[in-house]
Amino acid sequence: MSKFKLLTFDVTNTLLKFRMSAGEAYARTAKIYGVHVDAARLNEAFKTQWKLLRKLHPNFGAYEGLTSQQWWQEMVKRTFRDGGCLDASEKQIELITNHLFSDYCTNACWAVYPGTQEILKKFKEMNIKMGVISNFDERLENLLVTMKLRDYFCFVLPSYIIKHEKPSGKIFEIALSHVRSSGVKGKDAVHVGDNFELDYLAAKNAGWNAIWLVQEEKDLENLKKVNQNDVIYNIAELEDHILN
Repeated sequence: MSKFKLLTFDVTNTLLKFRMSAGEAYARTAKIYGVHVDAARLNEAFKTQWKLLRKLHPNFGAYEGLTSQQWWQEMVKRTFRDGGCLDASEKQIELITNHLFSDYCTNACWAVYPGTQEILKKFKEMNIKMGVISNFDERLENLLVTMKLRDYFCFVLPSYIIKHEKPSGKIFEIALSHVRSSGVKGKDAVHVGDNFELDYLAAKNAGWNAIWLVQEEKDLENLKKVNQNDVIYNIAELEDHILN
């Protein structure tokens, strides 16, 4: 028997992982359209521009009426410029963006973490309600279908669609509204994710239980602050936390 009535998951670096770095994916796609650029430089530029653009236009531009594809086109443009590629034309950037926008909805760029489908199947067979809460754009539903994960979940909440993103408590309220008929409250729910602030702390602050999936022990300071009973290092360890 599970001690929880609702189990929700983050997606990136929790259920799914990237097959390659952003820089590698961008450089590989750019080559198709006659643009040659160093993947390592692109990767560093991507990290920088991701932080800047997320701050400038939060939630993929959802609050300003931008389409997510417009947001990503700006992201691609900034990444190439910052990565030292100044000769790509606007048309080439558009073609590269469209190609990447399509690829990042498929297994060309994503892989399911080992053991994920097995543990989700087990929880579903036990009739544990499950959902997805992710800072993601509208491609999330199709991505989960493509990766053969969608059928495990009662609901999927991409931040772009619902106009709220973690760490806002509102996104957790919306999640509970999807299972309101079952009488599920925050104390009955647990959220699993890899990000200390956006997943673990956000869920705790919303009155939920939380499990921090630490894929790499790189956040040692935050690990010291967390009850070790709330920490797992791979998805297979989740069963003991949910059932005991």
